[in-house]
Amino acid sequence: MTSAAGSSVSLVRVGVVGAGVAGLTAALALQREGHEVQVYVQAAELRTGGFGFNLWTNAVSPLHALGVDVPGEPFDHMSFRIGGRHRLTMKMQAPGRPHMNVERGGLLRAIFDCLRPSTVRFDSHVTAADELLGDGADLVVAADGVGSRLRPDVAASQRISQPWAVWQAVIPQGGDLIEPMGGAVVLGRDRFYGLWRHPHGELCWFVEEPALSLETSAEVMLARVAEDEDPLVREIAMLTPVDRLGQWLARDRRPTRQIIGDRVVAIGDATHPMLPCIGQGACTSIEDGVSLAVALRSSSVQESLTKYRRRRFPVAATRVATARLACTLRRPSPVATAVAGTPVGIPFAYGAAAWMRVINRADKRLLGDLDRTAEN
Repeated sequence: MTSAAGSSVSLVRVGVVGAGVAGLTAALALQREGHEVQVYVQAAELRTGGFGFNLWTNAVSPLHALGVDVPGEPFDHMSFRIGGRHRLTMKMQAPGRPHMNVERGGLLRAIFDCLRPSTVRFDSHVTAADELLGDGADLVVAADGVGSRLRPDVAASQRISQPWAVWQAVIPQGGDLIEPMGGAVVLGRDRFYGLWRHPHGELCWFVEEPALSLETSAEVMLARVAEDEDPLVREIAMLTPVDRLGQWLARDRRPTRQIIGDRVVAIGDATHPMLPCIGQGACTSIEDGVSLAVALRSSSVQESLTKYRRRRFPVAATRVATARLACTLRRPSPVATAVAGTPVGIPFAYGAAAWMRVINRADKRLLGDLDRTAEN
């Protein structure tokens, strides 16, 4: 049999466990290569809720190549606000498809709609790879998130970090407070904020205050935000109903090379969950799914998995470490805010933006591989 890329590799039956960003992207990319794919998910229906996040060009570009019309609001610059006022604006032009602010549910629906009918089996409880391998699958993809039940099929148990609390809201108004094609980060004495436009005039914003207890209520958090020194933040707090503010407990795990087993591979958060401080969690999961499909052009499944690991492990390890460092550096404190608000802090801001541009560059080699699929 011949793949969509024109190679002589045999097409295989693939079972994907998990219908999050990693699982659905992998399923779509594998289908475009000509493989037979079935996705298994415990939920009764596709998840439509969830938080908003940045989807950088390194993820938007391969999704576009797969035919996904990414729903969201594009952005190309970011305002830095320190000490209650604007300090500088950083350009963040994308060297590919534009960066996008998206909601998780909308992104999942856009990918899901590109899959063949009946690709996803809901109400399916898979607890071990052998269940699918014994039923005729040639490859099992564990894409079932941080608490993956299939991870033990490829690696020993590994400690997950303590949670990093993020409070977030998407509100139906307030988008006009942020410049078109823009976003803003706010560094305060006690809190760090991100503010992003969403389609239809919506605003997505988040706040981190590491010193607070994880048991802090939404009412208390919103009241603290409403007393912030930054007038923009205070205005956004006034626009936010308390029931729109939710807490997300992010965790990370140091990546290991043990991400493949006998015809089993773990991708996305099942193997390398990361903190949100560089906005690359979902992006890396998307790249994982596409890279796996490309790697399967090798002569055998196991050879393909080895090739996939060789290509993806360094990327995941670098990003997990960078995200943890970024969270540490942006941890709010009176001293950090004071330094950031002086000329001394400006080079650090430019350096951070330059490093983000490096991390968020689209993988030209991967896009070239996808282009060859499209040509065939």
